[in-house]
Amino acid sequence: METVLESISVPCRNTKVGNSVTSVAQQRFDSGNFQSDVNNLRESILALGTMVTLFGKCVQWQCPLFQHGAPMDTKTELSRLISKCKYEESFTLALDRVDASIVSWLCSQVDLHGLLVMNPRPLSQGVLLSLLQHLACDISKDTTRKLAWINDVVVAIRPSDKMIAVHIRQIFEQVYDILKLHFYNALGSDVSATRL
Repeated sequence: METVLESISVPCRNTKVGNSVTSVAQQRFDSGNFQSDVNNLRESILALGTMVTLFGKCVQWQCPLFQHGAPMDTKTELSRLISKCKYEESFTLALDRVDASIVSWLCSQVDLHGLLVMNPRPLSQGVLLSLLQHLACDISKDTTRKLAWINDVVVAIRPSDKMIAVHIRQIFEQVYDILKLHFYNALGSDVSATRL
């Protein structure tokens, strides 16, 4: 099993996140409950793969090459879509970019809270779940505003929606882990004082 863990390509292996993910996987292996824990271990490995993908995107977004912001034509196109109240299309376009700053820029251009209390909501559950992931990945910048957006998005998500039901638990757990790690790093070991 150690060779499997060692062979997994983890873009953030030398970070606290990568080390903690590897550590958790190793603890599960060392527990000795091989036969009874096979299914849980498989789920953990699948979750690890998803976390690696998510954190890989976070690493890309924090890379200086990606910090220059979105090209003007992207912001122009997003502004055009917003002016036509095509919110689903605008958020889908922004979320497809590998630049977290464009997602934050778009959130700042609209009244996100107002959009999320509309009935019907102009954003699909899939877009909301993706938006939650993107905002969490870039939580270290403009934290207060992003936490407010995250809160609004979480309230708007319907866990029973068939479009996202398969993914919601895993993504919520990932976002929770990212926020917990952020607050742990920001506050030190006194995370117990912070309620997520």
